[in-house]
Amino acid sequence: MKIFTKIERDRYIDSLETLSETAILNEQPGIETGYVGMATNVFKDVIEEIGLSTPEIEACTEADYVIVASAESEEAFTKAVETVWAESAPTDDTEKPESYLSSAAAKEAEPRANLCQISVPGEYALEEVKKALNAGMHCCVFSNNVPLEQEREMKELAREKGLLCMHWCSPASTTEDPSELWALPAQEFSMWQQFFMRQEAASVRPSAPAGMT
Repeated sequence: MKIFTKIERDRYIDSLETLSETAILNEQPGIETGYVGMATNVFKDVIEEIGLSTPEIEACTEADYVIVASAESEEAFTKAVETVWAESAPTDDTEKPESYLSSAAAKEAEPRANLCQISVPGEYALEEVKKALNAGMHCCVFSNNVPLEQEREMKELAREKGLLCMHWCSPASTTEDPSELWALPAQEFSMWQQFFMRQEAASVRPSAPAGMT
């Protein structure tokens, strides 16, 4: 087995999508172990632990999308990547959810929405979450590398507004006390289980990772 990589510079994919793509990758013939994600420090730590780190990946920035796998051949890896992308892409007969470049645009287009899914690079997350919360929308955030103090600020604002804000991805900093990651009460988790699927949601995603409007 040999390690192969596919790197897409300045292509942002949120954590839910890369989790699904990782599962697909590991089901492919000729793939021993594979992983898909943005080249964050957490991602680099994980692939180092599972023996998939390479100098090319170490040189990547957090804006780079990476597929890496231990595969029996380059051909097997290439076919696996093609399958991952094919199975992840929406089919013609599947209605693609509408996405917007900012929380303000989402609220304007979807005035009845009371839940905003935010999937942007971590440096833009706080700004978009504030806009959504101030517009009266609960937030589900899928952004990596949000500084811990900014995650706390999001959740404290949500508490003030009587709204929910859940951040599902890795923070930019860590703490020995897991409670430090959450500014909302512990019952938030069970509330989300009952709450999430019942809402009219708007999705905020970048068309390109370079900037937000």
